[in-house]
Amino acid sequence: MESTLPPFTGFSPKGLQFLRDLTENNNREWFAAHKPIYEAELLTPMRSLVAEAGRECQMAGLPLVGDPKKGLFRIYRDTRFSADKSPYKNNIGAVLSRDGGTKGIGDLYIHIQPSEIFIGGGYWHPEPDLLKKFRERISDDPHAFVQMATQLTLAGMPLMTDDALKRLPKGFEQEQDSPAADFLKWKSFFCMRKLPDADAMTSGFVHEVTDAARTMLPLLQYGWEILAG
Repeated sequence: MESTLPPFTGFSPKGLQFLRDLTENNNREWFAAHKPIYEAELLTPMRSLVAEAGRECQMAGLPLVGDPKKGLFRIYRDTRFSADKSPYKNNIGAVLSRDGGTKGIGDLYIHIQPSEIFIGGGYWHPEPDLLKKFRERISDDPHAFVQMATQLTLAGMPLMTDDALKRLPKGFEQEQDSPAADFLKWKSFFCMRKLPDADAMTSGFVHEVTDAARTMLPLLQYGWEILAG
């Protein structure tokens, strides 16, 4: 597939408008009538972006693969356990990962949605065993983790979480005076860089992805090393 993809020149105004219109017309009939726009203005450019960003990462020595076939998320929502039965997402997303697929742990994520474009990555709600290992490593060397968090902030991709405990978790109560005490309460560890829509509408967005990959690599490697045991 990669050899047949056109060069990435940016997402088009037509593609972003498709996502705006999909938000207002989230039904199968509308999507079927407008699917050629989705495929031409969003799906194909995203595949090209993933392929080119993956090549740039490899050339830069970054251990992330861009697979235009395996690295894209489906636009179809899984509504089985959701009260919201809207069949489609109002965004298009993809990853660069160590194997190119979307099932890995510790990936770079690209999110395209009007007024909500970002590149992020890290560890979103890791399984309990992995989360415990994260906390153990942070506890063993809190200064190193705080230093990494500081570097990410200075590089414009601050470390963040979407959820945290109110108290230190069981087994870590003695860490109340640790410089990383607050991090031990976190349930996720990720960073992101938000970008204006205009940045995603040029070929230079490939370099934004590669730069974000380079910036977040210490966080990704931190988790990979934990996974490797």
